[in-house]
Amino acid sequence: MLSQEQAQIEALLFASDVPLTTQRIAELLVLPVGRIERELEILEEQYRAQGHCFFVAQEGRGIRLRTLPQFAELLMAINGEAAKLSRPALEVLSILAMRKTATRPEIDRLRSVDSDSVVNGLLARNLIEEAGRDDSPGRAISYRVTDHFLKLFGVASLSDLQEEYSIMHKQAETETPATTETPSIDNPHESPLPETVPETSEADETATDSVPTLPQ
Repeated sequence: MLSQEQAQIEALLFASDVPLTTQRIAELLVLPVGRIERELEILEEQYRAQGHCFFVAQEGRGIRLRTLPQFAELLMAINGEAAKLSRPALEVLSILAMRKTATRPEIDRLRSVDSDSVVNGLLARNLIEEAGRDDSPGRAISYRVTDHFLKLFGVASLSDLQEEYSIMHKQAETETPATTETPSIDNPHESPLPETVPETSEADETATDSVPTLPQ
């Protein structure tokens, strides 16, 4: 059974749309940071011991509750087909699929917009995962697509996906008039998306569109 403090911490993590730092939780509950850290450790142990479907995940400097990876496909099915993603989500996946890894600042630069909510949503869906930290100042977290992403899009590996993309890109260059600018494989952000996918706002990451069929 959870203590009052543990239940309060759990409620905050469930309700928050963004990761919370232990400092912020301490401020909200008017408790020392050390106490919050101890209660979080107990919560994690209880979640594991009792077989809960979620766990306490570290995201940057904050924490949040996230469902276990094995439930990702089930949760995506809530909104219909598992292969439904927003346009911003497709953009981030395209970047990571072509570059193999990228940090949030790199993703933001390529998309020219803040991508925090999109990245968090893809993490929750087990479509991307942390891939370590880069060597730049601040040691930003790098992300990559998951095996679940490859399975969902019907490819065996990123190499297969990149090879197919390269072939399709060369065909497009051959068939497209010289005056028409074709997207660069080095800049996945420029990759065309189907006209049937409507524009969605950055805040509405949960809005869904059908995923385009990637080359088989």
